[in-house]
Amino acid sequence: MFGKLTDLYIDWKEARKERKIVELTERASMLSQNKEHDLVLLYNEGFVNARATGRSITEIESEVQSFVRTVINVVVLPGTYFIADGNHQNMVVRRESSFKLYPMDNEKRTLQTSCINATLEIPREMNYFDGVRMTHPDLVRFLEKAEFKDPMTVQAGVWAISDDFTAFDIKNRLSSVDDYGNYSQSISDDHIEEARGILDELRIPHRLYN
Repeated sequence: MFGKLTDLYIDWKEARKERKIVELTERASMLSQNKEHDLVLLYNEGFVNARATGRSITEIESEVQSFVRTVINVVVLPGTYFIADGNHQNMVVRRESSFKLYPMDNEKRTLQTSCINATLEIPREMNYFDGVRMTHPDLVRFLEKAEFKDPMTVQAGVWAISDDFTAFDIKNRLSSVDDYGNYSQSISDDHIEEARGILDELRIPHRLYN
């Protein structure tokens, strides 16, 4: 008797899963095959899941999973951020990435990113992210303008916006160590000056003069 009930429950779950796939596929089939579609919008519609693992302060390894039986052209725009699953910083995409996502398939991509929420830990390889959102409009504008700048220039501007950091705060937040144990600041005065210039050009308030 117990075995029959278990089988019925499994069948019910599978049928419900199939109905959900059919429903999502019907909706997703309305998407244009000739356009790229924003990952955040696809995630919010339930067509895909998006997660990632940490790699460094400048990269994450992302995985996008399709829940539909149709091909979708996906674009990951600057300003898309992956939500930290733990007490580490969210990671925001600083360089656009596009790919074709096949039916019920996964696509793994290394994405160029910057950290936001500077007071939290910098993500490492054992840190995970689950879900995506679009960040503040001012940060999106900065990332679009600085898309191909040095990663440390971008990081300086991101922390200036996301955490209201000064130049002093930024230089002392991130350091590197060489083979001899000598520490140096990863974000230089030149990086900060370049970030300041972009922020001023876009008329985004900041405290990088301090």
